[in-house]
Amino acid sequence: MSSRVRVLNATHVLPDQEQPAAYSPPPLSDDGVVKLSFMDALFVDRVMPMRRLFFYEGPGVPPFPYVVRSLRSSLAVVLAVFSPLAGKLSDRVRRRRRRGLLTDEVAREILRTVAPSLPVVKSPSPSSSLPADQRRRTFLLSADEIQSLKRRIVAQTEAMGGQLDTHPSTYVAVFSLMWMSIVRAKSMHPADDAYFLVAVDFRRRVGLPVDNRYFGNCVVPCVARAAAGDLCDDGAGLARAAAAILAAIRAQQQEEDDGDPVRGMERWVESWRAVPSRERLTVTASSNRFMAYETDFGWGAPSRVELMSLFARELVMLLGATDGGVQVTVTLCPEHMDGFESHLQRLSGRGDEA
Repeated sequence: MSSRVRVLNATHVLPDQEQPAAYSPPPLSDDGVVKLSFMDALFVDRVMPMRRLFFYEGPGVPPFPYVVRSLRSSLAVVLAVFSPLAGKLSDRVRRRRRRGLLTDEVAREILRTVAPSLPVVKSPSPSSSLPADQRRRTFLLSADEIQSLKRRIVAQTEAMGGQLDTHPSTYVAVFSLMWMSIVRAKSMHPADDAYFLVAVDFRRRVGLPVDNRYFGNCVVPCVARAAAGDLCDDGAGLARAAAAILAAIRAQQQEEDDGDPVRGMERWVESWRAVPSRERLTVTASSNRFMAYETDFGWGAPSRVELMSLFARELVMLLGATDGGVQVTVTLCPEHMDGFESHLQRLSGRGDEA
C-alpha cells in the first residue's frame, strides 16, 4: 500500500532581529559573504538537504497549529544566531593561494564535479514521491543482529588469514551488509568492480584541530571498490566488503595525516571520476549516530522517523534506532528491490522490514 504526504503550506522563516539571542555570534565580513570550504562544496547541488519526516501520536501531542507556530518561532531565534543559514547561495569562487596550493580551485573543481550546472542550482521540491522507476523500503536491524554481523566479519577475516586492527564499527558492519546484498540483487558479473561511497566524519582525523564550535561540514567522501564476485562470496563477502570500506577510509585519511587535506579532496575527485559507470555505484548518507528517535521538541519522542532526502538512484541511508538498533532506508530500481530484501533477510538472519 502506498502512502502520500500532502503539503499544506511552505513558509520561509527569517531571523528574529527583535528578540536578543542568548549568544552573540561574531560579525560577518564587510560584504556579508561566508565562503564555503571545499567540504561544503560537496553538498551544493543536493536536490534536497538532509530531511527527516517525524511522526507523533498519543495524548501528549499538542494541536497541529500550535506545533507549527512553535517550530517557526524557535527557528527564527536560532537563525538570529546562525545567520548564514538564512543566506542565499552565490557562485563567487575566487583564487586564493594557501600552503602552495589553490584551495579555492579545489572547491571549484568539486563544484564542477557535483554541480556542473552552476550557477543554476535545483530548488528542493516539497514532494516526497519517488520516480516511477525507483522503489523505497525501510528496514530495522536489531542490536543482536548487528553484533552477529561484527562477529562474522571478524571470523571471515581470520579465516582468510587476515586480522582487523580494530573491531568493526556498527557503521562499517551495516554498510558492508547493505553493499553485499545490493550487489547480489543486481547479479553483476563477478569480474566487474562495484563501488560504494561513504561519508566519513573527519573532525578528529584532520591534521589541524577542529574547534568544537565549528559550524560547517567536515565530512569526507570515500569511494570503496571491490570485485562483485568477492562480495558475493558466502564465506568471505562480508569481510571483503568491510575491508574495502576501511581501506578507502584509510587511503583518504593518509593524505590528512600527511598534513595535506587539500590533496585528500583532490584524491576524492579523482576516485569519483574513476567510477566507470554510475550503475555500479551505491551512494550512502546519514549515520547510525544520528539518534533521530531521541529528538524532543517538547512533546516527547517521535513514534516514527523517515529520511526523505532521496538524492541518488541507488541510495542507502542510516538512522540510529531504539535499543541499539539501526534503521536502514534503501532506494533501488524495482527489478532489484525484492532480490535485495531476500538477500538482506538471509544474510542478516532476519532483517525485518520496518
